[in-house]
Amino acid sequence: MTVDYRAWDDAWYDVELHMQGEVLTVEFCNLEPPVRERFTSSMFRDDADVELFRKKFRRNSSQLQDGECHRVREGMMVCGSLSSTEGDLRFYDAKVLEVKSL
Repeated sequence: MTVDYRAWDDAWYDVELHMQGEVLTVEFCNLEPPVRERFTSSMFRDDADVELFRKKFRRNSSQLQDGECHRVREGMMVCGSLSSTEGDLRFYDAKVLEVKSL
């Protein structure tokens, strides 16, 4: 199963989830070298910890295609990308503050 996962840097990544016994492995897609995080139930103290962990996952974001740009509105939440260095592309949630037509 592929989903979005909010990682340590607060960016969203495509990940695959694998369950083996009581270990959940979060495997990041398209990262070199491969990155995996493993979680067990003993890492969570209470229901609040489990709920915080659950909020790190969501269905994959769908890309806005070129022909759909007219649908963007002020106040809309989007998932935008930021590349701070070559080869480092991260995705963040953002709120559209202003829309300018060209």
